[in-house]
Amino acid sequence: MMQPGKHNSKLNSVEHSWDPGGNRLPNHYLRSVTGAMFCYGMQKDSPEYDDDENENEEESRTELDTHANMPVVGRHALIIDDLDEEVSVSPFTPDYPAMKAKMVDAAVKYECPYTGVSYILIIRNAIHVPSMSNNLIPPFIMRECGITVNDVPKIHVRLPDESHHAITF
Repeated sequence: MMQPGKHNSKLNSVEHSWDPGGNRLPNHYLRSVTGAMFCYGMQKDSPEYDDDENENEEESRTELDTHANMPVVGRHALIIDDLDEEVSVSPFTPDYPAMKAKMVDAAVKYECPYTGVSYILIIRNAIHVPSMSNNLIPPFIMRECGITVNDVPKIHVRLPDESHHAITF
């Protein structure tokens, strides 16, 4: 795994054009935003949080998308940086026209259903589609970052264990 501030020339080569490279370490603004997100998540767990008032909150998921070549974030992601770049996104069929979308850096909260521990995931160079409620991340991008993505279903493994059908860091 690379150290913060160190850049692997292979990751910044032309064949990996989704990563603009450069020094993009978390700055003061990013630290304050992620801290605020964490506090907001903790506020929901407090006794003062009124569930009746917030019963219409929509659940959001972050899913693997093996057919995509860029991460996509929806309306529930916190945009932490607008990269001032617009891209043309084509749908799965030529029957629909391509749409324009902004490139952003975003943060999403993940809460482990087993431990209850919350994590803030920073997704860089994502396509922002506000009409979507879910986020999509291509497994190959996670693998490029050194994350182990084992997306083979447990039913297709002879002797499954906790490392099968799992994402591990």
